[in-house]
Amino acid sequence: MYNTSAFSAYAGLEDEPAVITPTHYLDAKIYFYLNYAKTEQALRMLQIELGEDMFKECLLTFMERWKYKHPTPIDLFNTFNDVSKKNLNWFWQSWYFQNGGIPDLAITKVVKDKNKFSVTVENKGDIPIPAVISFYNGDKLVKTITNPAVMWQNNKQEIVVTYEASETITSIKLGSAIIPDSNRGDNEYEIK
Repeated sequence: MYNTSAFSAYAGLEDEPAVITPTHYLDAKIYFYLNYAKTEQALRMLQIELGEDMFKECLLTFMERWKYKHPTPIDLFNTFNDVSKKNLNWFWQSWYFQNGGIPDLAITKVVKDKNKFSVTVENKGDIPIPAVISFYNGDKLVKTITNPAVMWQNNKQEIVVTYEASETITSIKLGSAIIPDSNRGDNEYEIK
């Protein structure tokens, strides 16, 4: 779906330059990845972070403010910060300015107390992505909890998500088809 699988597979390539690198400095092998796969994922993660309506308002304001002009990426960043009334510099730094970057979340621990579940999610990567946790009864989705990427701000490495189930839970899954993750092998937990 989208470029999620391409980004997940190639994230953290050796010597991967920052997205903010001018394209005329890029090797042809990395050009597609940075300009399409990674940039699309960054904007998709920002949309999840802000919500569709706020993201659209920020984008439309940017286009209105900068029509017939020559905006830079910094102008986009400042417009989003201004319109959303949020300091998104932590996001811009991780997704656009750092070299490389790997999206990788993992379920590292699940504690069950009757029908209450405490799920520990570790950020093994270095790019902030939302933690989407789904609880299942067999094949039936019971509940999905989405935690925004801002929770990883200030290099936080671990969160605990709690959920009190009203029915039997047989498995817990982390992530979704539109959230990149370089190692999906540690994103599922079967309840015994």
